[in-house]
Amino acid sequence: MGKAHSPYQLPRLGTKREDTSSFLSARAQHGKQQLQKHKTNKPLRFGTWNVRTMCPGLVNLDPTKTKDIRKTAVIDRELERLQVDIAALQETRLPDCGSVKEKNYTFFWQGLSTNQPRLYGVGFAVHNRLVKAIHTPVAASERAISLRLNVKGGLLNIICVYAPTLAASAELEDKDRFYDSLQNVVNSFPVDEQLFILGDLNARIGSDHQSWPVCLGHHGIGNINDNGQRLLEFCSQNNMCVTNTFFSVKHRHRVSWCHPRSGHWHQLDFVLTRRQHINTVKITRTFHSADCDTDHALVISKVKILPRKTYSTRRPPKPKVSVTKMGMTENRETFRKAFTALCENEMGECRVDEKWNILKSNIYDCAIDSFGTKKFSNKDWVEQNETTLSPLLEEKKRALINYKNKPSQSSKDHLQHTKSVLQRESRRCANEYWSNLCSAIQNAADMGNTKAMYENIRVALGPNITKIAPLRSETGEPITDMTKQLERWVEHYSNLYSVEKPAHQVLEQIIPKHRELTELDTEPTELELSETINKLSNGKASGLDNIPAEVLKYNRDV
Repeated sequence: MGKAHSPYQLPRLGTKREDTSSFLSARAQHGKQQLQKHKTNKPLRFGTWNVRTMCPGLVNLDPTKTKDIRKTAVIDRELERLQVDIAALQETRLPDCGSVKEKNYTFFWQGLSTNQPRLYGVGFAVHNRLVKAIHTPVAASERAISLRLNVKGGLLNIICVYAPTLAASAELEDKDRFYDSLQNVVNSFPVDEQLFILGDLNARIGSDHQSWPVCLGHHGIGNINDNGQRLLEFCSQNNMCVTNTFFSVKHRHRVSWCHPRSGHWHQLDFVLTRRQHINTVKITRTFHSADCDTDHALVISKVKILPRKTYSTRRPPKPKVSVTKMGMTENRETFRKAFTALCENEMGECRVDEKWNILKSNIYDCAIDSFGTKKFSNKDWVEQNETTLSPLLEEKKRALINYKNKPSQSSKDHLQHTKSVLQRESRRCANEYWSNLCSAIQNAADMGNTKAMYENIRVALGPNITKIAPLRSETGEPITDMTKQLERWVEHYSNLYSVEKPAHQVLEQIIPKHRELTELDTEPTELELSETINKLSNGKASGLDNIPAEVLKYNRDV
């Protein structure tokens, strides 16, 4: 038996210096491969966070009352910093259902109707790289919403919930209705599929492991209350466990909410899973550094689950040509020389479509090399003043952590001071931002530049909110199963196109008949082609060839 070698070990050939360099280069290459493998096989991180309102657009028309232009942008930055893949959000307080895409995450939510008070509300923040791997979230009510994620080995179901508080003890029907609705959602998923329930359950479950050996681990905290009794009964009925109690972490990493009067910390935000799947959870703990002006801390659970790789038949879009640099003479001259050098080669005998493909490829490549690519910049006032606000945000975060670790009057006063300084500077930056934006909109309107005017208006309104309309059957019931959805579409189009609808004879007589335009059969002249190119409008979206009209207009002589 030979001696075992490491994966990056090489045979000893050549001089000692050559052997050492070859060995180090092989080891470095192996390390890169292991690092890349670790990145691709990175386990998922689920989170639950009571955000206390989630506004995706303009908060106030008065800049003096501005704190955050978009709460979704603040949550987006915090979740990206802590590398959360999917976060369950509670108390979103947004009407109806919808979605909005931010820089790193796409937000989905479900709330009460528009004409009702902005209470409760639940939602998800899904990382943009996982959006293609999920099914559209399905809402059971304003307190429960679920989604399905394609993972290796099948489907994973995630439910986001927001339970009634303990103060709602007089409204027992609401609690019964909530747990009945949650039970219906759980029953809708197969038993063999993995299930996670994340949310603010407003319950204290205590630490009695002996009475609840299936539901609780050895690391619970506090005493049980009525809501906790309901929650543990629900877990026992569905063979589920509270993952927060199964890991030995610091006390501050087990609690997520501080009582405003007593100052005692409690665990109200939980991550539940089936008892047979508890071995997939690596750790569940609280992160107090996450800050979005809420009294709840972010709870993150790391699970040994890998998302399934999604494939798309669509090719990635090509970068767009920058039209802002076409006015410079040196860039035009660079384009002229590059395009002339490519066109010197004869195309030979080929079809017209082949010649056009070669021509548009040469135009696009030369335009990219000469004018560069278009850079998209749609920053709000927080991103534009990041250098000014980032130190203040970090100071506020440190003051918040210090107050949570050592609550005292001095630490509380320091936290209030940092908040007031940040708010004052935020108002100044927001006021300056909105003044400049309003001036740009007004100047564009005065000059008749409607394109610039509407672009600035879209910047002011923030990202577009997409309304989610679930697919329904003929009886009006929502359809969540993918196979049944496809069957429903087949049924709809079969009924739509199965009946032949011939044109009426009267309509055939009314429609006028035009003569044949035989002059269009002749080839266009260079003058006609030049005049047509000159009539192209600037600022329009490029077609499938990705060549903007400005490239053709400014380089007609080439």
